[in-house]
Amino acid sequence: MLEKIIQTINSFKLKKPTTVLHIGANSGQEVAKYEKLGLTGFHVEAIPDIFSILDGKCRLTNNQKAINVCVSDEIGKNISFNIASNGAQSSSIFPLGRHASEYPNIKYTTTVSLSTDTIDHLIKTNIIPGDVNFVVIDVQGAEMLVLMGSQNLLLSPDLIGLVVEVSAEPLYEGGASFMQVNEYLNKCKFFLQGVNFNHHGWGDAVYLRSWWI
Repeated sequence: MLEKIIQTINSFKLKKPTTVLHIGANSGQEVAKYEKLGLTGFHVEAIPDIFSILDGKCRLTNNQKAINVCVSDEIGKNISFNIASNGAQSSSIFPLGRHASEYPNIKYTTTVSLSTDTIDHLIKTNIIPGDVNFVVIDVQGAEMLVLMGSQNLLLSPDLIGLVVEVSAEPLYEGGASFMQVNEYLNKCKFFLQGVNFNHHGWGDAVYLRSWWI
């Protein structure tokens, strides 16, 4: 997907992304793709067992790095993180909510105790570099929490855009809706370039700076 977004960015004559922050990287499905595109990637995964798989993939590349942290809007908050049965891909801070009826075969099987951090703090402490210029967020309902903990990054003029997994109506209990995410990013001067919702009511939304100027 990122390859198509880069093509769109090029067609708008915008600066091409070089350093991508992928939050909610799971086992690293995008690692090889980013490497092939010549992007430096920082892949953030909360679940320690899944992180070990992600880290192994990143270590086989030149420009990808794995980071084991649970990203939210607070620093040092202890939480119980829910682990899902589908290879942990639907794991979330939040209860399943509407997800349970949309995907009845997917259950939470266990929880793991984690401590949260924010993107802004991770950048301040040099765990994530300050030259990130594109962000991918795939955090199963916790999009607003991640965004609220990334205010300084979102205000950086070097940030070109974001891809955020959004739901027309919250998929997880307590999660954010597309309209909430859209309103927040508009205030940060990012504007919707496109979104395609699937029949479950979720999809990837692409946000860029005002490309028409």
